[in-house]
Amino acid sequence: MRLILLFLLPILVFADISQEYATLAGEPSSYIEGCVSAITGDLIIDQYDTVIQGAELLPIRRRYTNGQRNSTILPHATAFFISSEDLLVASEPNYLTIPYSKHKHRFVPDPEALSKGITCQPILGRGQYDPTKNSAELKRKDHLIIRTSNGGERHYRYWRTSGKNFFVRLVYNGNATVQNYLLEKEILPNGQTIHYVYEKGKEHAQYIREITIKSPASSQTLSRALFEANETETKIQTSDGRQVCHTYTKRRLPKELQHAYQSKTLTLMQEASGPIYPKEHLDYNRDFLLKARGFPSGRVLSFKYDSYHRVCKIRGPNDFKRTISYEGPITSSYDRYGNQTQYIRDQNYRLIEIKYFQGRNHLLYSEKLSWTLSGKLLARSNELSTRSHTYDTCGNPTFETLSGSITSLGSQDQHTIHRTYSEDGRNLLLREEYPNGKTVTYSYLEGTDLPTTISSELLSTTYHYDEDNLLIQEITTGGSQSRTKRIHNRSEQPFFGMAETIDHVEQGRKEHLHYDAHGQISSKEIYDTQGDLAYTLQYTYDEKGRLISETNPTSQIAHYNYDENGNLIHEITFSGLHKTYSYDASNRCTQETTAHQKTQHAYNSLGHKTSTTDHLGATTHYAYDALGRLLIETNPLGATTSYTYDALGNPITSTDPLGNTTHTCYNIYGKPLQITHPDNSTESYTYTLEGNLESYTDKEGTTTRYTYDILDRELTKIITDSSGNILSEESTTYTPFHKSSHTNALGHTTTYVYNAAGQLITETYADRTTIYTYDSLGRKATQTTSPLTIHYTYDLLDRVHFEKHYHNSTLIYQEDTTYDTAGNIATKTRYPGNQPATEGWEYDPLNREIAHTDALGHTTTTDYLETDRLIKTIHHPDGTETVETYNCLNELLSVENRQGANTLHNEVYTYDLAGNEISRTHNQQFQIEKSYDNLNRRAALTENQTKTTSYTYTPTGKISTLTKPSGAVLQYTYTGLGHLEKLSSTDIDYTYTYNALGGLLSSTNHITGRSLNRTLDPHGRILSETFP
Repeated sequence: MRLILLFLLPILVFADISQEYATLAGEPSSYIEGCVSAITGDLIIDQYDTVIQGAELLPIRRRYTNGQRNSTILPHATAFFISSEDLLVASEPNYLTIPYSKHKHRFVPDPEALSKGITCQPILGRGQYDPTKNSAELKRKDHLIIRTSNGGERHYRYWRTSGKNFFVRLVYNGNATVQNYLLEKEILPNGQTIHYVYEKGKEHAQYIREITIKSPASSQTLSRALFEANETETKIQTSDGRQVCHTYTKRRLPKELQHAYQSKTLTLMQEASGPIYPKEHLDYNRDFLLKARGFPSGRVLSFKYDSYHRVCKIRGPNDFKRTISYEGPITSSYDRYGNQTQYIRDQNYRLIEIKYFQGRNHLLYSEKLSWTLSGKLLARSNELSTRSHTYDTCGNPTFETLSGSITSLGSQDQHTIHRTYSEDGRNLLLREEYPNGKTVTYSYLEGTDLPTTISSELLSTTYHYDEDNLLIQEITTGGSQSRTKRIHNRSEQPFFGMAETIDHVEQGRKEHLHYDAHGQISSKEIYDTQGDLAYTLQYTYDEKGRLISETNPTSQIAHYNYDENGNLIHEITFSGLHKTYSYDASNRCTQETTAHQKTQHAYNSLGHKTSTTDHLGATTHYAYDALGRLLIETNPLGATTSYTYDALGNPITSTDPLGNTTHTCYNIYGKPLQITHPDNSTESYTYTLEGNLESYTDKEGTTTRYTYDILDRELTKIITDSSGNILSEESTTYTPFHKSSHTNALGHTTTYVYNAAGQLITETYADRTTIYTYDSLGRKATQTTSPLTIHYTYDLLDRVHFEKHYHNSTLIYQEDTTYDTAGNIATKTRYPGNQPATEGWEYDPLNREIAHTDALGHTTTTDYLETDRLIKTIHHPDGTETVETYNCLNELLSVENRQGANTLHNEVYTYDLAGNEISRTHNQQFQIEKSYDNLNRRAALTENQTKTTSYTYTPTGKISTLTKPSGAVLQYTYTGLGHLEKLSSTDIDYTYTYNALGGLLSSTNHITGRSLNRTLDPHGRILSETFP
C-alpha cells in the first residue's frame, strides 16, 4: 500500500461516534479475549511491530478495527477543519477520533460527542493523559496546534489537496469547505520532539517518509524510522538496524462504496513482519472484515461475524472457541465448555457490570463499575471491596479510596490516598498523602514531566538532566547519607544519549556499556572500587532481538534458541546442561527435557494445565472452575486436595486427601485474617490500613503486636499472653537508610554503623563489637570479633573460595572450596595439623551427588535408576551397599543394606494419602505403626501390635501428653513463649524457668527438692551455675 498515512477513521461514517469510543477507549475488562469489544462487538487488534531503540523509544504500532477495515499506524497524523461548521476533527495516538468545537478563541473537545462510550482510567504519576481535556488552536490558516492534557503539543501544517475530503464527501455530501492538516512536529511531555517528513504524491497526496525523534537542545537523532512504499509493500527501516514490512492486497469495493472511496478497490494489509513479533498473515471476508490471523507453524485465530458485523465467534488452535451473543445492553460470551461471561452496559455505552458464571447460570463472581458523565471511573466494586475515585476539574484523581475489610475480621475500613496536581495544563502529580501520615511531594523540570525531586519525610531523591533532558544523575539523600548514581550518556551516533557508563559513587563501582548495531547491550564491563576491570559480561541476540547467548563473570557461556513464534526451544546452561522445550499450537509448553528427564504437560482449550507427567511416568491432574482457579489437584497415587475461593480469588478452604479442611478468611489485600484448622483451633491477624501486620494471635491466645515507622519498617514487637501480660518486648530504630539499633527482650541493645557505601562496618552488642571490611567488589572480606578474625576470599560468582580463621595473628583454621561448572561444591580442603585434608564430590547433569571421596581417600558412589520409581544405590568404601527405593512422590519406600547378595538390614515404609508414614517394617519382622490426628500430627505409635505410645498436643502443636505402653503419662506445660515449663508424671515433677530470650535459668526436681540455677551473660553464655 503506497499511502502509509491513512485518512481519518471511516468509523465516523459507518457508526455512531459513541460506539467508536466504546471500541477504542472502552474499559479494558470489556474486551473479550483482549480483542473484541463486548460493548460494540467490534474486533480491535493493537500490535507493536517494533519499538525502535534509542534514548527515546519510538514504537511502530498498528491497530485494526472493524470500522477501519484496515490496519493504520499513524492515526493522529492528519486533522481537518470544516470552517462552515466551526468543527475541527483530529485523532489521538491511541486511535481515538476527537471532534473539537469552537470555544472563544480556541477549540475544545465537543462535550456532547464525548458524553458516551469513552472511558478514562485514573492514571497516577506523571501528567494525566485525558484526550477529553485537550485543546486546539488555529494560529493561522496554515498552523494548527493541539495541546494535550499531559503537557504535550502536536503541530500541524496546512495541506492542500485536490478533490473533496473523504469525510466531507460522505457526511456533508461534498458541500463543505475543508482545510486539511498534516502533523509536522510533536513535542512530548518530556521535552523531546518527534518530526514528521512527507513526500508529495499524485493529486497533492502526502506520504510519510520519515519519523525522527530529536533532542531539544542539540537536535541529535534519538531514534528514527524511514518509510519506503509502493503499491503492494511498505518497508520501514529503523535507526536500530531493524526492518518492518507490510504487504497489501487489493479487493474490489461494492458499488455503493465506490463513490465514497473514489475508488473501485480497497487496499488491505495482507502480511506484517517485524523484529519483535512472529510474521502475521491477515485474511478478510467478503465484507472486508478481518477473518483470520495466521502465524507460523499453522497457528490461526479466526473470527466470524453476525449480520451487524459484530464478532460472534472466535476460534483458535487446540479446539479453542469463544461464542458471543448480543441482546440489547447485555453481551454474553461462552467458552468452549459453555461457561458464560456476561457484560452489561449503560445507555452511554460504558461497561457497568461483569458477571462470571460456572456453566450458564451459576454465578461465581461479579464486578460493578460506575462512571462520571465524562467517562471517569467513579468506582469498581465486588461483594468484598470497592475502589472509588473523586476528580478535580481537570480530571485528575484526587482521592482514591479502597473500602472493605482491611484491619480485622468483619471490619469495614477505608484506605484513602489524597493527591494534588499542578494547574499549569500538565496535570502533574505534586503531592500524595497516606493514612499513616506519610507524605510524598514531587517537583519537575520546568516545561516537562520529568521529575527533579521525589521527597518523603525521611528520604529525598533528586534527578539531574543534561541540556537534552536526558537523565545524568540520581541522588537519594537521607539524613547525612546519600546514594549517588551518575550516568554518562553516549555523545556520538548511533544511539546518542543512551547510557554508556553508570557510576555508583558511594559504592565505588562502575558499569561501562557497549551496544550492538541494534541498540542492545552487547557487553557490560564491571569495574571494582579500585577502578580496575573486574569482569565483562557478553550478550548476543538473534535477528528478532532475542537473547541467544550470554556469559557470566567467569566467562561461562549460556545459549538459547527459539522457534518461529518466539518460544524458547533449546537452552544450554552455563554448566553445559541441555534443556529442550516443545509447544502446542497455542504456544503452551507441552514437554520439558532436562538431560534425560522428560516432563509432559496437557491443557484444556482455555489454556489451563490439566495434567503434568514427570520423567517416571507419574501424572498429576488438575481441575479448574470457569475463572481458571484450581479446584482439585490429584496426585499420581490418586490422593486429592481440593480448594474453594472467595470473590477476590483467595483460597478460603483447603481440604487435604484425608478430608481435613482448613478455612481461611482474608482481607481485601489477600492477607489472612483468620485461619480455622481442622481441629477448630484458630489463628487470627490484624493489619494496619497500609496492610502491615499489626497483630498475630496464635491458637493459645498469645498475641504478638507490631508498630511501624513511616517507611513501613518494624519499630516494636510486643508479645502478650491471653491475659494481656507482657511476655517479651523488642524495639528497633533506624536511620533513613538502615537499621541503627535493636533492643532485645532482655533490654540489651545492638547498635549498627555503616560506611558511605551503606555496608555494615561495626555491630556492637553488650561488651562485644564485630567489625566488618569489604573487598573491591563489595563482598564481606573480614569479620573481626576480637580476638578472632575470619578472612573470606571469593570467586567472581561471589562464592567463598578461601576462608581463614585467625586468633590474633595466628592461623587456627583454614578451608578452601572449589566448585564445578554447575556451582556445586567440588572440593573442600581443611588443614588439621597444618596438613591438607581434601574431600571431593562429583555430580550428574541433574546436580545429584554420584561420588564423594573423604579426606582419607575413601570413595562412596551413588547410582540412580529411574523406571516407574527411583532406585538409589549407594556403594560404600567397605564394599557394602545401601539401596533406597522411592515412589513417584519421592517418598522413601524401602532401605536395604547388603553385602554382595546378602541382605544385612531391610526397612519398608508405607504412607497414608496425606504423605504421613503409617508403618515401618524392619527385616520383615519388627513393625512400627503410626496414626495421626486431623492436623497430621502423630497420635499413636504401635510396636509389633503390642506396645502403643500415644500423644496429645497443645493447640500450637507442642506435645501435651505422652502416654507410654505401660500407661504412664508424661504431661508437658509451656510458657507463653513456648518454652517447656513443667514436665510431670507419677514419678517425676520438673519445672523450668527461662529468661526472655529462652535461656534456661533454673531446673527444679520437686520430688527430690533439688534445683539447678544459672546466670547468663547477654550472649547466652553461662556465667555461673549452681548444682543441687
